[in-house]
Amino acid sequence: MNTFSKLYLALLGLFPWEYVPTIPCEVLLVGKWFHVNFWDMSNGRGHARALAIINHFKPTRALDHEVNLDELYPAGMQERELSLAPDPERISWRNFFLWLDRLHKFAEWFAQNGIHPFRKRALKKAEQWMLERFEGSDGLAAIFPAMLNSLIALKALVIPMTIRKSGAPNAS
Repeated sequence: MNTFSKLYLALLGLFPWEYVPTIPCEVLLVGKWFHVNFWDMSNGRGHARALAIINHFKPTRALDHEVNLDELYPAGMQERELSLAPDPERISWRNFFLWLDRLHKFAEWFAQNGIHPFRKRALKKAEQWMLERFEGSDGLAAIFPAMLNSLIALKALVIPMTIRKSGAPNAS
């Protein structure tokens, strides 16, 4: 299952958040001076900020009726290893990103326990970045996943949205 499938199922309470890849908000504070940063990404900028906000709040909306994924996990979800398997090659990009995700999840533990001095600043910066780009646009990054994730992130931030006549979302 790909990352977005895991994310959307977790949002509905159908997949454990612990197995969704993590983007801590603080990585958004890394400046352009760093070799790998979010400023140099084209489409990734819109996705990353929204996903970092979603990752922080982990908003989960329980479904009104009984829905489950039992047909995908006949032996039960508890009996299945849900984490991504490492690459048999010891050194690979896959293993690097799996290690990085573990590091991010460790950082999230600190945030959940109130020991993360940059979290509020990073959340505010991500929020401001998104709101600045909504005005006069056809949607953040003009692609559906970035637009949908942005709306979920803004809802998680409890920012009320109204649709203006131009069709562009506007924070009110």
